[in-house]
Amino acid sequence: MKKRFISAVCALLMAFTAVGCGSSGKSLSDEAKAAQSAIDELPDTYSADAADVLKSAQQLYDDLSDGDKEDVDTAKLDALNESKAELVDKPAAEVNDAIKALDLKYSTTSDVKKSFNDLKNVIELIKKTDKICDSEIDYKTLASKYADYLKGVTNTTNGYVNDLKSLNSATKSASEAISAFKSSAVTSYSKMLDCENYLDDIKLFDNSAVLNAAYSLSADYKNYALSSRSVSTTTILNDAQTLVDKIKSLSDNMMNTSKEYTNASGSAEDLQSFNDVIKERTGEK
Repeated sequence: MKKRFISAVCALLMAFTAVGCGSSGKSLSDEAKAAQSAIDELPDTYSADAADVLKSAQQLYDDLSDGDKEDVDTAKLDALNESKAELVDKPAAEVNDAIKALDLKYSTTSDVKKSFNDLKNVIELIKKTDKICDSEIDYKTLASKYADYLKGVTNTTNGYVNDLKSLNSATKSASEAISAFKSSAVTSYSKMLDCENYLDDIKLFDNSAVLNAAYSLSADYKNYALSSRSVSTTTILNDAQTLVDKIKSLSDNMMNTSKEYTNASGSAEDLQSFNDVIKERTGEK
């Protein structure tokens, strides 16, 4: 009986002694108790609801002195961090690496085609990633790169439109020069100079065959209109028609290039869907 009583007292003493003790069995400081309590209440598996409590528990632990840290049992904290790493950190890092690697160019059809496909791959990767990862994904950088892409594509497309207008004007001017030549050499020379001016505006095409033909024809016009007229009207008319044909060919090529560029840069539906995904995942209205 006496032995049983002593054993019971010892058990009670041990229980009371254990209160306020951590993994080392030592009495915990108030700060360590708060950290241990927060850690003990952590869930076993990470979820969106666990984000704040994990962050709070981790902060309480990180703020402890080295001595207090040794007294706290971090098993649940470590387990939940591992769960977060597997469910959130790794998938988010994969997406962020893909976003960082995006080098979106849009000057040429081949550039814009590659850029569109790279952008599409990132969007598809995001769609496959659980929304629990969204807080760790660098959507700000993605949105910025996407905006630059749209701006670049728009500017390049507008450039094609303006270039085509210049080419069409040059074609019209050269055609008018042919008609004018038949009635007045001086007038036709003036028209040819107009055509030259249009071509000067579109030197960016660097099509020397077209430019040289224009300048050569202008010289013939000048020789015919203002001097000995040693150049035959047939030669001038043939050269003028050749110039018109060259400009029209350049215009047709530019039109085809413009269409290829537009197709490669993504349809309006594709580009809108990219924007919708970014807005949905960031919670933007």
